[in-house]
Amino acid sequence: MTLTAEQLQTLSLREATAAEQTAANAQRAAWALWASFAGWYSAEQVAALARQTAAISQQGRQVAGNLGMAYMREVLAGLRGAGVPTIRLDLPDARLGADLEQVYSRPAEAYKLTYALTEDPAAATKAAQDRLTTLVRDDLLVARRDGEHQQMKAAKVEHYRRIVHPERSKTGVCGLCLAAADRVYTIAKLLPIHDDCKCTTAPDGDAAAEVIKVDLEQLYKDAGGTTDGRALKQVRYQVNEHGELGPVLGVKGQNFQRRGEAPKGDPIERARKELAALEPVLASLERRSAAGEDVAAALAYQVNRVTKLRAIAA
Repeated sequence: MTLTAEQLQTLSLREATAAEQTAANAQRAAWALWASFAGWYSAEQVAALARQTAAISQQGRQVAGNLGMAYMREVLAGLRGAGVPTIRLDLPDARLGADLEQVYSRPAEAYKLTYALTEDPAAATKAAQDRLTTLVRDDLLVARRDGEHQQMKAAKVEHYRRIVHPERSKTGVCGLCLAAADRVYTIAKLLPIHDDCKCTTAPDGDAAAEVIKVDLEQLYKDAGGTTDGRALKQVRYQVNEHGELGPVLGVKGQNFQRRGEAPKGDPIERARKELAALEPVLASLERRSAAGEDVAAALAYQVNRVTKLRAIAA
């Protein structure tokens, strides 16, 4: 029994679509906890909400991982006809063992920083939602990749390929994925991904090679002789080891800060730039407080942040 390129493409697209819907469901459930949240400056309230959010993400990870595993079983059954082992999903710890309470407190940090800079609750809330959306999406993406990979390892697949899905992207083709699309990976290595990556995988073989060939030819044909088309072909990538997500794709030559490393650049200069933005906002909050407006929580955060930055700048 031989899986055709068309059948592989159909299975791969179906998995990508289901995984995207799973992520959307988890994001909605997580944001439902935060949407009416008012305790942005309470460490205890933020920690409690972060724990609930992590639990939602963990449930979504299980669904996404099982989707990846089920997809890969279908692909292997189509390629081999029989002999596909059935295994239980065994996901590694989320974020490679990072403290999930701290990870899922990041929406509150995004809120506080944005409010400190803008004094706009709507903008701060949007920043928190964007941060939460990215966290959940990335965690489920990694789980789906792990599910696919575990099933391939159990079936003793030695090499596999990346299947791109430009039709799933709202913002156009990802040049990083295209640049890496003709790469053959050994099973010892996880697929490098990036934020909101749409790629799936398939065992190396004629079907996978044909899907990739057709996709790339069509994409470059659609781009034609435009600057975008030439740019897609010129993208160069590198694989970086992310401290929480594992291997990720990045533009070649791009600085990449790993977990535990000191931030790049001059800390004094960074502190001075942030102070220049925050000091006028602090003065505004102080005036509003003096006029009787209740801005105590935001003012306390701002005073603490500015005090630290002044110490660094000095």
